[in-house]
Amino acid sequence: MSITALMVNLICYWIDSRFYRRFTRSVEAGLRMALVRKLQVLSMQYHTRAQSGVVLSKVASDVQFIQMLLYDRFMEVLYFCEDVLFIIIVAITTFPLMLVFYIVILPLFYFLLRHFSGPLQESRAGMRHQNEQVNAAVKEMLELEGLTRSHGLQKTEYKNISRKVKSAQQAAVLYDRRTVVVNNVTYGGFQGLRLLSLSFAALLTAGGYINVGTLVLFQSIFDLMINNVQRMLDAVPLITQGYDSLVSVNEILNSDDISQNGTELLSEPVRGEIEFKNVSFGYEEGKAPVLQDISFKVPAGGSAAFVGKSGEGKTTIMSLLLGLYSPRGGEILIDGVNLDLLDKNEYRRNIAVVPQNTVLFSGTLWDNLVYGLNYVSTEKVMDVINRAGLRDFLESLPEGLNTPVQENGGNLSGGQRQRISIARALLREPKIILLDEATSALDSISERQVQDAIDAMMGGCTVIMVSHRLSTLRRADTVYRIDRGTLVSYEDLDRVIADME
Repeated sequence: MSITALMVNLICYWIDSRFYRRFTRSVEAGLRMALVRKLQVLSMQYHTRAQSGVVLSKVASDVQFIQMLLYDRFMEVLYFCEDVLFIIIVAITTFPLMLVFYIVILPLFYFLLRHFSGPLQESRAGMRHQNEQVNAAVKEMLELEGLTRSHGLQKTEYKNISRKVKSAQQAAVLYDRRTVVVNNVTYGGFQGLRLLSLSFAALLTAGGYINVGTLVLFQSIFDLMINNVQRMLDAVPLITQGYDSLVSVNEILNSDDISQNGTELLSEPVRGEIEFKNVSFGYEEGKAPVLQDISFKVPAGGSAAFVGKSGEGKTTIMSLLLGLYSPRGGEILIDGVNLDLLDKNEYRRNIAVVPQNTVLFSGTLWDNLVYGLNYVSTEKVMDVINRAGLRDFLESLPEGLNTPVQENGGNLSGGQRQRISIARALLREPKIILLDEATSALDSISERQVQDAIDAMMGGCTVIMVSHRLSTLRRADTVYRIDRGTLVSYEDLDRVIADME
């Protein structure tokens, strides 16, 4: 019997070390990538509502807890089942009445698990929610650190995060209290069951049904079962943690807020003609629309500039052109094809964007320039660098194109970041280019260099600009003014400026 038990343990250990550990790590990696894929197809409305810190917590921490549930807790269950099988075999071969006693006792363990898992699950869910809020607040604080310091708001931000941390602490204390109650109640219950088992075995011994050796075996086996069940109960908090993480991850995986994507492709060669027909759009249902009945047309190779006060809908037009949102009313035509019907991924290959807030990532200058392009020659990159006015900057770098760029371009000036973004857009040779305050961070000399590059592009691609700089607006074929979501003027530049003043 002992040799059989030893062999079973060795086989389980071999399976664990050889296959199961690798399997759970594969599940962990696969689950993370499934979340990434799902996040990429969820709508922009979803991403607007979701806090990025909460999403990061799900992808990082919750997936790790699921892996721990699969590995550590599953192995606990496996070893528990192995011991239960051993107990059943011993009971049948030595004294079958033992098995009857165990069958009566085991349901008690089940009801103990069932009774305490519910409150623990509820407490764990509350604690997870509060921790997610802390993660989101800290991430936001790091992103706004410069703004916070420039306005002397460190104490205000500290108090804000302190409130969230305190709420998380209170949720954790409630969870810990319930865990202690579970541990104490189960410990007392098990001691009572041990006493019951010993009393039952003593009665059998006194009645001559079993000898003292069988009594010792009976009690030893019962202690083995009790210890296993105790380990299972001790694991209940971790099991609820893993289960709650499953629920948390499924909030993303089961979301049906998917970005709608068409299947049609633009006819080659792509021309870049843009037309808005009576387009209306709002970010939230039931609220006033951001754009109301907007209509305009930009011919292929033409250019248009949009001006207006902050929040009037200029950037929203850019987002609609990128297909990030669908209009609530009307339609957007690209080369005469409804944008909603187009395959957005293929369509966006013809677009380049220069946002107001330049997005750079950790890597080399080369990596940031050729991001998303399969192959680009050094000659082509150098040509774009010249056109974007980056030549002097590049020559000042000891490592040239291999110079490391910190996250968000932390080791670069605002103007340098903006010109890198423009160079990246030019490198894509787009049919449509969207410039959202593209020269806002440039000095007059750099602006003139970039404007020369934009002039060289005009005619070869359609240019849509959002800007308040006269030097930029004068380059547009048409200037539109947006007021309260309505296109109220599309006259000559001097008239638009006079109206705004």
